[in-house]
Amino acid sequence: MAKPAAAKVVKAPSAKSGKAASQSAKPPKPAAKSYYLKTHTSRFSTIVAVCDKDCLGKKFESGGLILDLNVHRRFYEGELVSEERVNEALCSASCVNIVGDKSVGLACSSMGVSKAGVKKIGGVSHLQIYRV
Repeated sequence: MAKPAAAKVVKAPSAKSGKAASQSAKPPKPAAKSYYLKTHTSRFSTIVAVCDKDCLGKKFESGGLILDLNVHRRFYEGELVSEERVNEALCSASCVNIVGDKSVGLACSSMGVSKAGVKKIGGVSHLQIYRV
């Protein structure tokens, strides 16, 4: 008489191992809020002011130009937002006033603007865009 074939034993995943697997899947990180955004609206235009988080409250000077983000803090200091929110606001703006290397880079890439119009004041980028 022939021996019966040995049955394979397959272990079902335990609740413990299933739990560990679900804990290892981390939720996506929220987008970093690195930009101050403030929208100024009037009857005829929408001005969007964007500033790098680390520039607000500082003063930049060079070649007789002064960019004082302490004196003009209220113009820029709105909501602390992520790149996505800045991009949304830039789409609806008739005028844009941007300070900071990250903010200017973001605006140039999202709006398709050349960096040729960017001014450096005290080493920080400043850009104004007017749609007519």
